[in-house]
Amino acid sequence: MAASVFAVPFASHAKDLTVGLAASTTSMDPQFYVVGPNSAMARNIFDGLVNQDAKEQIQPALAASWKTIDDTTREFKLRPNVKFHDGSDFMAEDVVASIKRVPLASKNCPSSFAAYVKAITDITAVDPLTADQSDFCFYL
Repeated sequence: MAASVFAVPFASHAKDLTVGLAASTTSMDPQFYVVGPNSAMARNIFDGLVNQDAKEQIQPALAASWKTIDDTTREFKLRPNVKFHDGSDFMAEDVVASIKRVPLASKNCPSSFAAYVKAITDITAVDPLTADQSDFCFYL
């Protein structure tokens, strides 16, 4: 559910990236263990469908917009022309794969992030830039 949207023209010259955090991370996987240091690191590397502003209001991020389809379904329209770090396009199938990955990965290694997606009963790619999530428990 994440894509890198920044192009750094001088990246080929970089050898190390140093990030200062108040505490050590326990995982670089944003869907593994949600604690302060992990979340702080993830915010510098990954983008979500939405973000919160300084007043904790939900703002668009990788999702350009969203709407309620019915009592249990939200439709997310994704921003066009978003690329992953390798140059591949960010599409609705990537959102589907990211959400479906959590319960599968949690079977072998419990994830605190699983609580955020456990209410999702289905997720589908409607078209390349649209994802529908059913029973999505999200505060919009």
